[in-house]
Amino acid sequence: MRKATEATKIGNHTGLALEDPEVDFAYLWGSPRSVGNRKNIEVSQSFDMATLTGAKRRMAKEQDAMADYQYKVDRQEILLYARQLCIDIIYYNAMHNNLATRLEYAEQNAKLQKQRLDKGEGTQVEYNTTMMELAAAKVALKNNDTDRDAALISLQSLNGGNAISLTTATFPAVSIPSDFKSWYAEAETKSPALAYARQEAEVANRQVAITRADGMPKLTAGFTGEYINDENLSGFSVRMTIPLWSNKNKVKQAKAEAVAAKAKVADAKLQFYYNLQSLYQRQAGLHEVAEAYNQTVNTSNNMPLLKKALNEGAISVTAYITDLRTYYELKAQHLDATRSWHKAVAELLAITM
Repeated sequence: MRKATEATKIGNHTGLALEDPEVDFAYLWGSPRSVGNRKNIEVSQSFDMATLTGAKRRMAKEQDAMADYQYKVDRQEILLYARQLCIDIIYYNAMHNNLATRLEYAEQNAKLQKQRLDKGEGTQVEYNTTMMELAAAKVALKNNDTDRDAALISLQSLNGGNAISLTTATFPAVSIPSDFKSWYAEAETKSPALAYARQEAEVANRQVAITRADGMPKLTAGFTGEYINDENLSGFSVRMTIPLWSNKNKVKQAKAEAVAAKAKVADAKLQFYYNLQSLYQRQAGLHEVAEAYNQTVNTSNNMPLLKKALNEGAISVTAYITDLRTYYELKAQHLDATRSWHKAVAELLAITM
C-alpha cells in the first residue's frame, strides 16, 4: 500500500518540465547546379505559463498530500478490518469453550442414558434423544471451530502471511467517550477521510489556476539559420500560439468542478457527523443488550440443579435436554451481543487508529 502511494507521487511529478526542445534540419539540392545547395537549421523551445509560473509543481504537491490522506484512509480501513477479525476470533474462542462444555454434558448424559437403557431403567426414546443432542453439540462445535480457522487465515493474510496466535476468550476492555459532541470535535480533526475531501477541493482550485494559465498564449522561441553556398543567414524566431478555441469552456468546467468539490466537503462532513452519531447510539444500545444478557446468564445457571433433578427422576430426559439447550443458547446470544457491541465500538473508534 505504501509502495502504491509512492508510485502515485512519482506520477504526480511526471510531466512538470517544459516540453522537449525541437531541432529541424533540412538539406535542399539546388537545380540547376549553379543555384547551389541550401541547408536550413532551426532549434526551438516552447514555453507554457503553467510550467513557468510553477502552477504545475504546486498542483503536484497538493496531489501528494491527497495521496497521503488516501493512504491513511486505506490504512484505517485495513486496521478496522483486522480489529474486527480479532473480535470474531475472540468470540469463536469463547463460543468454543461454551460449546465444549455443552458437548461434555451431552456426552455424560448419553453415557448415563446408555447405562440406564442397558439396565432396563430407561427407554429407547430417551436414549435416542440424548444421542441427537450429542450429535447437535458436535456439529455446533465443529462449525464454530471452522469459522474460527477461517478468521485466523484472513488475519494471517493481513499480516503478510505470517501466522498469528490469538487464544484468549475474553474481550478487551474499551473506553467509550462520555460526551459525544466534545469527542466528535476531536475526531473531526483526525479524520483522514475529511482531510482527503478538503484536499480534493484544494486540488480542484489549483486546477482552475492551471486551466487559466493554459488559456494564455504559448510562446516558442529559437534559433534559425539558412546556409546557401557562401551566403549565411541566421537569427532567432518567435512563434505564438493563441488558444482562441482549444481552451473554450475549460476554465468554466474547472470552476464548476471546484464548486462541486467544495460542496462535497460539506456533504462529507455532514455524513461523517451523522455516521459517528449513529454508531455512538448503536454501541450504547448494544451495550445495554449485552449487559442484560450478562446478568441473565450469571443468575440463570441451573446446571447443577438440573443434573440433580435428572438423576433423581424429578424431570424427564427431554426436559433436561431442553433446559440445557436453552441455557447454552442464552450464553451464545450473550456472546453474540457482546461481539456486536465490540464491533460497533471498534468502528466508532477507528478514527483513532
